[in-house]
Amino acid sequence: MKIKVSINGETHEVEQSDIELPENVNFISPDNVPDGYFTEETVNTMIKDNVNKTEKRLFNDEEHKRKVLTSEGIVLDEEGNPKGLEPAEDIDKAVEQAVSQRDKKHNQEKEELRKKLRTRDEAVIENSIMSAVKGEYDETWTQSFDGEKPLVIEKFKSRIGVDDDGQPYVKNDNGSKMYKGDGVMRPQDYLLDEKFSALMKDKRQKGSNFQNGSKGNGNSATGNPRNWDLKKKNEFIDKNGREEYKKLLDENKN
Repeated sequence: MKIKVSINGETHEVEQSDIELPENVNFISPDNVPDGYFTEETVNTMIKDNVNKTEKRLFNDEEHKRKVLTSEGIVLDEEGNPKGLEPAEDIDKAVEQAVSQRDKKHNQEKEELRKKLRTRDEAVIENSIMSAVKGEYDETWTQSFDGEKPLVIEKFKSRIGVDDDGQPYVKNDNGSKMYKGDGVMRPQDYLLDEKFSALMKDKRQKGSNFQNGSKGNGNSATGNPRNWDLKKKNEFIDKNGREEYKKLLDENKN
């Protein structure tokens, strides 16, 4: 093994064996360790071995285990096993059951909420239909017989939906909302359309001297009836009857 030495101010590398030392003096190195001393590597190995031996001894020392567990408040049975603890498989089973019960309860709560919403929506739909046709449709369609719902509800309930705010709207064939010029179409706009005139009451007043168009004696209507708003249309029908309104529409086709 070579070491560096300084001779007359110059550094030289020489073999350790070429250097003469006084009696009882020697170099200390990993290859030359005095009696009673150990290298760092040896010390670390000895510590590791001692730790491993201690761990094994403590692990197999039942009395030591009992003292440690008892100090932590864990009561042991005669066989040295902690009392009151279930096997791992039983614990896993208990956890699965708890999760299953939680999910079951959650699903039940969701289904109850769905039922409440369906009940609410059905009531909104039925009320909106009946409110729209009240006084407009023939009693055959609005009366209930033998506890059955009125025919008008059975006929139109599939066309009415309820939005998130609980407001009724008319549905297209694909289930989407139907719109009119100024927004979402509501049941009253849809159900009072002239295409359902066959379901409505005949409100003609007997003895009316109305004549179509601008003819007649003071009961004439002005403008194209196809351009009338709902209020004007209903006023005309209330006064002259639906058949007269249909005749007026026919006369103003062009």
